[in-house]
Amino acid sequence: MAGVVHPVVIDNGSHTCTAGFGGDYEPKIVIPSAVGYPISSGGVIGNELKDYFNKKDFDYKIDLDLKYPIERGIITNWDEMEKIWQYIFQKLEVAPEESSIVLTEAICNSKDNREEMAKIMFEKFNARTLCITNQASLSVCSSGFATGISVSVGHGITQIVPVYKGSIIQDAAVQWEFGGQDMTDYLTRMLIQCGCSFDSHSQTETVRNIKEKCCYVAPDFEQELQTTASEKYKLPNKKVITIGKERLRTPEVMFQPSLIGDESDGIHKRIYNSILKCDNAIRKDMFDNIVLSGGSTMFKGFAERMLKEIRSITAETTKIKVIPPTGWWPGNAKFTSLLTSNDMSINKEEFDEQGLYNFH
Repeated sequence: MAGVVHPVVIDNGSHTCTAGFGGDYEPKIVIPSAVGYPISSGGVIGNELKDYFNKKDFDYKIDLDLKYPIERGIITNWDEMEKIWQYIFQKLEVAPEESSIVLTEAICNSKDNREEMAKIMFEKFNARTLCITNQASLSVCSSGFATGISVSVGHGITQIVPVYKGSIIQDAAVQWEFGGQDMTDYLTRMLIQCGCSFDSHSQTETVRNIKEKCCYVAPDFEQELQTTASEKYKLPNKKVITIGKERLRTPEVMFQPSLIGDESDGIHKRIYNSILKCDNAIRKDMFDNIVLSGGSTMFKGFAERMLKEIRSITAETTKIKVIPPTGWWPGNAKFTSLLTSNDMSINKEEFDEQGLYNFH
């Protein structure tokens, strides 16, 4: 099949979609993974519903009913998702029928969902070629190696995926239905308990911003609780609040889920257990290349704490390397040829002739 020089790459996240062209080192657009419908106390405004996608429209002054079609990494509302994809194509000023399209998916994405993605791209958008891929192998490749373990903590899910020579080890992959939204919810509850109040329609985004600007991961949680300083934060309504120990407690739930009533393993133990499911011969390479990605791995101190916690449960002789998030994205030039190769994608002619059976 004929190759396309600059494929359109769309990274579908539960909270944010990034999109651009293969070969570029950063995306052209970054938008919320949401469709916003203006509302009033009386309901929807106007006879014709206007959809809002731009980040500038998702501010604190506009009362929007936000619909997020991706929940915990899985597309649950195809009509809304199609609107987001349509908006992306318009903003990029590309014709899908003339383009190679690359879409990312969660490790847990079902066969049926993958088929629906293909169906929309080929039947609604008439895409020239399509590739659907998980980010894990690309994330590991971004570190300069073909083998390692990808640890992605996104808005709705955490994905821990071992990769060997560019291929995912599916049986050892772990998906944890925990992510940034859970930390935002936890911080919200703590702040409300302290007497803080927020505008109802902007509460989630307000607290998410507080989380990103004020919170950090402590090297020693119990010790830091005794010494951490409070920090003031000005809300969109100009009110100033003080945030103290909440700064530490919020990201600490990644290591101690029991803080929110979840008695399951913390992220460091999940990584360790995932590596143990790999063949003994490659475990060394996994421990030596733990690649972090996703917005919730960007807390100050996260990578250092991760290294400390994994060291605490492994043999002293084990070499461990944690690679901090680099801000890479799947359209990076390094991955373009891989994503659009004949082995990774199908074209519209193949789809028309063989339907969905050719795409698994």
